[in-house]
Amino acid sequence: MRAEIISFDCLKDMYAEDEDFGNSWAQCLQGFPHKGMHIQEGYLFLGNQLCIPRSSLREQVIYELHGGGLGGHLGLIKLWPWQKKDITGPN
Repeated sequence: MRAEIISFDCLKDMYAEDEDFGNSWAQCLQGFPHKGMHIQEGYLFLGNQLCIPRSSLREQVIYELHGGGLGGHLGLIKLWPWQKKDITGPN
């Protein structure tokens, strides 16, 4: 059995410079929700989903959710465009 504790605090510092979320972060900080995103307790959310900037943490979360035998997803059609690249790799 293995247990890991992942701290998501580092995400708060990454949003402003992130290619995927930088613009949305800036808009939300100014009080203008962007594309259904909002900031809650210093984290960026799309609805109730935590936005994870491009990082090794995103790669780890994707691996954990999609790489294991119990993992899976609803298909590429349900993903955002940048997620398709993360799942399938560069074209």
